[in-house]
Amino acid sequence: MATSQQIHGQFRQVSGAVQQKYGEISDDDIRQTEGSFQKLIGLIQEKTGQSREQAEAYVNDLSERARASYQASAKAVAERPIESVVAAFTVGMIAGVMVGLGIASAQRPQPTWRNGWRS
Repeated sequence: MATSQQIHGQFRQVSGAVQQKYGEISDDDIRQTEGSFQKLIGLIQEKTGQSREQAEAYVNDLSERARASYQASAKAVAERPIESVVAAFTVGMIAGVMVGLGIASAQRPQPTWRNGWRS
């Protein structure tokens, strides 16, 4: 049985793919679906003029792909837990350093033309 976190993640993946395919669907439109696949199908119908069957088939296909992707990543973590933790730690460290450098450079005062003349 899927957890609510898995379903939410699956919905985010599916809604992102829907937005990529149908540019006329905005972030606000997606928010109004409130995480409901049925509302998402209705939105696709409304915005694109597709039949309900076409929209359902598309969303179901995306949902199955997202589920398969999640299961594959869960299997990889289960088979290689140490490597997974090391990879996650490394990515986290790199992201932290990049954010830290970005914040540090933003806080450093930029020289003005007056400071240039004084030196």
